[in-house]
Amino acid sequence: MAADGVLLEAVRQGDNTAFEELFTRYYPRVYGVLLRVVRTPEDAEEIAHDVFMRLYERPLDYVTDGALAGWLYRTALNAGFNALRSRKRRSGWLRKAAMFQRAEPAFDTGPAAVVERNEEIERVRQALTQIPEKQRNALVLRSHGLQYNEIAAALDISSSSIGTTLARGERALRRQLENEVHFS
Repeated sequence: MAADGVLLEAVRQGDNTAFEELFTRYYPRVYGVLLRVVRTPEDAEEIAHDVFMRLYERPLDYVTDGALAGWLYRTALNAGFNALRSRKRRSGWLRKAAMFQRAEPAFDTGPAAVVERNEEIERVRQALTQIPEKQRNALVLRSHGLQYNEIAAALDISSSSIGTTLARGERALRRQLENEVHFS
């Protein structure tokens, strides 16, 4: 398996096979991260393709271990949250949905429980858009199963500060969700 830097240099030289290898290597995780953010497979797929088109059109110049994955995750998260903000501005329904206080979700799978769970997911997504970007991105990447070193590469911060960033993000998210409940 060729190193990312070697493949990117080949992409700069016009080698589509090298780009396909990078795409195959990273697309599933980039798509998975985006699916957690935007929630719809169609939007996640579209945004993931946009991220890879950016890479294809302007390959990174210099790549160290983990730098490409970090760039891809960071770009995907930013694009995903931009899409959420855009969706919010267009429809306004996320804000309205977040204003309703909900009971604890039921454990059954009936239609009411599914609707309630979906509303809760949207409430958390909305709250995520209100916390600091670095903390939000760290929480999303961690919830997608990335390790601390992978999160550090994606956010361009030291591995030793990831635990603190995650803890602060969890507190900020909790406060945001509590504030919603108090204002509804």
